[in-house]
Amino acid sequence: MDRKTELGHFAALLVTLAGMLLILSWAAETGHRGPFLRIASSVVLVGGVYAVSGRRTHIILGLAFAIAALVSGWAWELLQWRWLLVSDLALTALFLFLIIVFVLDAVRRREQVDADTVLGGICVYLLFVVAFMYVHGLIETLSPGSYRLAGSRLEDVAAGSSLFVQFFYLSMVTITTLGYGDLVPTGGVARLLCGLEAIFGQLFVAIFIARLVSLYTVSRAPATTSITRDM
Repeated sequence: MDRKTELGHFAALLVTLAGMLLILSWAAETGHRGPFLRIASSVVLVGGVYAVSGRRTHIILGLAFAIAALVSGWAWELLQWRWLLVSDLALTALFLFLIIVFVLDAVRRREQVDADTVLGGICVYLLFVVAFMYVHGLIETLSPGSYRLAGSRLEDVAAGSSLFVQFFYLSMVTITTLGYGDLVPTGGVARLLCGLEAIFGQLFVAIFIARLVSLYTVSRAPATTSITRDM
């Protein structure tokens, strides 16, 4: 994939992620959920495939998971079978983590600080938020009562309509370590996942900034050396 194409793909992925986050925020405020959130999820799946479409292996793997997740998700909206919801959440989470690996690899191969590097890093951070959102939802679906909202058990999570909004919020406050405490994990697996998400969030920011500084330092080294020799 050439650099201009890669830049365009990262920008497109960022737009789809931002769009999904806006729709989730809007749904939380207005109560409009259902198909709107499913459409937002589908757009992110398509954006993820497009972001890694520069390599044949990446696009084959991405398409396989994306198509399976799309079929499961829309089948759940129509049939409301529990196993379809579990399949949708698991496949979408796996797909997003796969895209994270592919984008991280592309960012790692950057040799200087440029728009590709910055956009790729932002995409990865947002992908972590969305991927963990699905994993939180999967845990609650498999083990109801793993999370509590303002002291009460979450209601209507199995219906899927409120799941995206509730766990998007939880993922955001966990990865940023805000931890307001209104929506909390109570089950063992849920607590472990929240701890891991907080660690991943902080480590990624630290490592990414260190990577940017390292690339900038290396890119500036030849110019500095040249000036020193001229003096």
